[in-house]
Amino acid sequence: MNLPDTLAGRLRLLAFQPDSGRPAGYLDLDFALHAAALTDLLLRGLLVDRIGLAERRGAVSARLAPELQGILCGSALAQRQSARWDVLIERPAGTTAIGRAIDERLREGGFVRFAEDRGAGRFPALRPFLCDEAAREQLAGAVEAALAGPIDDVQPWQAALVVLAAECGIRTALSCARRRAERARLTELRALVPSPVLLALRRVVRERRKRD
Repeated sequence: MNLPDTLAGRLRLLAFQPDSGRPAGYLDLDFALHAAALTDLLLRGLLVDRIGLAERRGAVSARLAPELQGILCGSALAQRQSARWDVLIERPAGTTAIGRAIDERLREGGFVRFAEDRGAGRFPALRPFLCDEAAREQLAGAVEAALAGPIDDVQPWQAALVVLAAECGIRTALSCARRRAERARLTELRALVPSPVLLALRRVVRERRKRD
């Protein structure tokens, strides 16, 4: 299965509209991508939860995906080696968004291409567009399997993909109607996702919605 090698990359690919290939604009997408990267680092053992703080473990490999390196070497973790989870979800690498690193890595992998977005107004912006529909379909199938298949067969990354999409309203990955219909299954899947990241994500999203 030729898929992006990080959870954040897979979630980003699901955030493209399948019909037009255009990137969907979701208010909490950046938070979801940051949470996905943190979950990835936890699952790889490069981050651990220590009394409610994210703490680095081990050396940062030069072969690690840029979006994951950006978190481990970002200002929040670089100085003290630990940071609050919600801070890492809001600004994991200081003022630099990891979304660009994810999109560039997807471009290098042949999953997206960059082109001028003629629908962006008077001054077209250079944006990523989906070009590997098969990879996105495989990920959509993984989401469906996590929701409908045996819970014992669900891999941690699948559970995280579904749960993060549900928490942040990524409707191209999980529609509102499906989210409502699968409440019981989502509860089961949440148990497979590292709780420090999930709880912090909920706080960050809740605070953002209060401000709006």
